[in-house]
Amino acid sequence: MKIFYVAAFADQADAAWFSLGRMRKVQQVASALISLEHKPEFLNIAPFCIKAIHLFDTVWPVVRLCTVSFLPLRFLQLSYNSALFFSIASSRSSNAVIWLYNTRLAESIVAFVALMIRPQLRLVLQLEDLPAARSANDGLRGRLDRWSTTWMSRRADCVFAVSEQVARAYSNLVTVPTENITVLPPTLDPLFLKLAQVRNQPFSSSCVQIFYAGSFSEEKGVGDLIEAFLAMRSLNCKLLLAGSAPETLIQAHRLNTSIHFLGIVSNQELFRLYTSVDVVVNPHRSILNPDHVFPFKLIETVASGALPLTTPVPGAEDLGLPLECFFHDVKGLTSKLDYASTLWKVTRRSIETASQFCRRRYSFENLKATVDRALTHI
Repeated sequence: MKIFYVAAFADQADAAWFSLGRMRKVQQVASALISLEHKPEFLNIAPFCIKAIHLFDTVWPVVRLCTVSFLPLRFLQLSYNSALFFSIASSRSSNAVIWLYNTRLAESIVAFVALMIRPQLRLVLQLEDLPAARSANDGLRGRLDRWSTTWMSRRADCVFAVSEQVARAYSNLVTVPTENITVLPPTLDPLFLKLAQVRNQPFSSSCVQIFYAGSFSEEKGVGDLIEAFLAMRSLNCKLLLAGSAPETLIQAHRLNTSIHFLGIVSNQELFRLYTSVDVVVNPHRSILNPDHVFPFKLIETVASGALPLTTPVPGAEDLGLPLECFFHDVKGLTSKLDYASTLWKVTRRSIETASQFCRRRYSFENLKATVDRALTHI
């Protein structure tokens, strides 16, 4: 089956558009489609020039649909280039799908134009987060995204949601029965699973390694983590921070030899870090609409086998973590970091059970089977 996969593609050099969670989920779904012998073609709605993505040791080209960030001009470009692309693509296949990674206005414009030109196209929606999930996407932008999501839902042949919570929120938003929505959570990389299975026990050495990976935007709470680390009484600790940190933050802590800014690391190195440190922290601040998102990173945090410490982000309640793993503010995080070794001894059995649960539930084979079942019915 020919599948036109619409998403925002960017590389790690573009901090404004790059999302590690999005990149990984796109790779996972695309890998499943390819292994099921479908034929994806990738369409980029981000104003970033990325020419290809690499899957199964093969280079897959990415079609660029816009070049500017200014919204009115960007939407005009998306409309024009989509019309041009699907007019040419109309002769390529009669059995085809347009697949949207999220249903914000930009992605929906591409689908709207494609369906105008090729009404026989089937429409698949992949909902990773819903409109106005975060403060940055609220207001007028959130209203426009809600409108496009509602319109797309009326035409969709298949809807995937990243979690049961997102499925329920989407059902309430567009009045679609939840039984018509397929849950498609993220998966753990096979290399990650392999390393997690053979990792050393946390707190096996005298120096406690505390790890964070991800974005350094304010809502991610990295500033809170650093503040909590600096307030710790224990001196024999290291804070490892992976991701594209602002230069001002790096310079502010350049004299502290216990804080290590690792920058952007490869997937292999990232997985090694997750499965070798003692504590993994997810300090994400509160989300505007918590039922509209899914904590992709928390799955890796729990599955890593380290002591997971997290704010009560959406989805965490389904992972079986003991209450001792949750904190609400900087003071609470500082206390848990100070007593991390004791916390591990008290909660080890529960954490290992939660970790094994995550490794089983969020496997690539489960995702592949879910996609296969859904596509055979459209």
